[in-house]
Amino acid sequence: MVNETTAVARPADLQEVKHQIDGMLTEGRGDEAVAVLFTIIEKMLQDNAGQAVRIASLLKQLYGRRSEKVDPNQLRLFMDMLTEDPTAQELVAELPAPVDGPLPAPKPKAAPHGRKPLPANLPRVEVVLEPTEAEKHCDTCDCDKVVIGHETSELLEYEPAHFLVKVIQRTKMACPACETGVVVAPTADKVIEKGRPGPGLLSHLLVGKYQDSLPLTRQVDIFKRHGVELSTSTLSDWVGASADVFEPVYLALVDQVMDSHIVGTDDTGLKVLDKQHENGVRKGSMWAYVGDNRAVVFDFTPDRKSEGPARFLLKRTGIIQCDGYTGYKRIARERFDVRWAGCLAHARRKFVEALDAGDRRASIPVTMFRALYKVESDATDEGLGHAQRLERRRAISKPQMEKLHDWLKEMHPTVPPKTPLGKAIGYAINQWASFQVFLTDGLVPIDNNQVERQIRRIAVGRKNYLFCGSDEGARRAAILYSVLGTCRLVDADPYAYMRDILERLTSGWCKSRVRDLLPGAWVEEQARNKGLDTAAIVLDPDRGQPPAPVPTPA
Repeated sequence: MVNETTAVARPADLQEVKHQIDGMLTEGRGDEAVAVLFTIIEKMLQDNAGQAVRIASLLKQLYGRRSEKVDPNQLRLFMDMLTEDPTAQELVAELPAPVDGPLPAPKPKAAPHGRKPLPANLPRVEVVLEPTEAEKHCDTCDCDKVVIGHETSELLEYEPAHFLVKVIQRTKMACPACETGVVVAPTADKVIEKGRPGPGLLSHLLVGKYQDSLPLTRQVDIFKRHGVELSTSTLSDWVGASADVFEPVYLALVDQVMDSHIVGTDDTGLKVLDKQHENGVRKGSMWAYVGDNRAVVFDFTPDRKSEGPARFLLKRTGIIQCDGYTGYKRIARERFDVRWAGCLAHARRKFVEALDAGDRRASIPVTMFRALYKVESDATDEGLGHAQRLERRRAISKPQMEKLHDWLKEMHPTVPPKTPLGKAIGYAINQWASFQVFLTDGLVPIDNNQVERQIRRIAVGRKNYLFCGSDEGARRAAILYSVLGTCRLVDADPYAYMRDILERLTSGWCKSRVRDLLPGAWVEEQARNKGLDTAAIVLDPDRGQPPAPVPTPA
């Protein structure tokens, strides 16, 4: 009977269902027929709910807001409807007071009155405007007027970038008496042996593609407008050669990330051309590893198997923060020297999706997550140190997490596992041990969003260039994304940094001092050269952006 019911629950068409139900009714098996119908209806409802969630998610990606914020008035309304749930009624009191009508728009930060002065470091070109000849003569006393001052204003102008050709002449010398002993000046250092691009052009090319997401084909058109015609294949060769030059810096960045207190990791897909694949394109993965929000490295793998991150994290000990990807669980079973911290943003996102799908019960965990994130935002606004932040978490966040865990355990047996809310509850329960790590260390962030911010640049870039030409090209892209991503974290000028480092590496920089060329060290060196106090360059632990250096007092 079970097999027959299962077979009927997944019919080939409605006529087959009708035939089997009629047979059951004829045989006097009415109760079985009703049970089968209920099974079919329940499955259809689950399938429809799942499809509705997927459609809503796609429509939101195309047309909706990307923000996952939920109106507290809406949360209050949902929980007021859950009159039989004591947890919901308890949480209603913790929400902000209801506001009539839609929420007011957030007040923008007060901007300073008046225009900002134009940067003082920009060159100034004076343009003097004279009165007409008639106005220079006084009609009253018939005298010529004299200059008594100027009314000055500034106009910000732009001159397009330009190419130039450096003509390198190597001086040759010989003895005029014996006409022997000819000597020639040494050859100039070049980034690409026998190549013609200078470090400035290469830096512009790399920043354009990997920082500003300009594909090489667009840069070819831009160069052509300036009178320089270069092929895409030539630019591609230059990018590959530059990545090879930066490889020692990349390896030093890997060491810096592995030595960090916390390493956050996540991945995103990246298509690669593959003639052997049936579609001509294969999907690989670009893995991001962020160390203490001070450095980021990317690693490309031809697939999304766990062997990729397992190999990369082989020498890593300490805390690793990640989402619930099953590959990390396989790594965790073999690594006892690593603490795995979870990402509460991933868990919250699933409950928001369940709420968007119409399940009002999801408003309860969303409200609890709201309280957890308020602790973090308040600690940041108050400028609390890591020890004070941890104390605040233990006092407020820990009881809130215990309340959330109790609710999850209570709801887990009652919610179908394949529904949006069931999936969210199952994910949170499976990851619960990793969610506790941020309650034991004030340096551990509540979520892994700093890694997702780094991945976003790759997502923007691949919308433009669509795919990499080969696995080797993707590996080189990982090198350049790592260097430029770290520049962004430490607020280094990407063009100035890459040009300077290309010149140093091609002029015989000592390999044992490669760590001195990392973006963070370079920023400190530039500050010292400008007479600034490098001790004042302190990273904001939440943003990873240093404030402006403070001049050293005389």
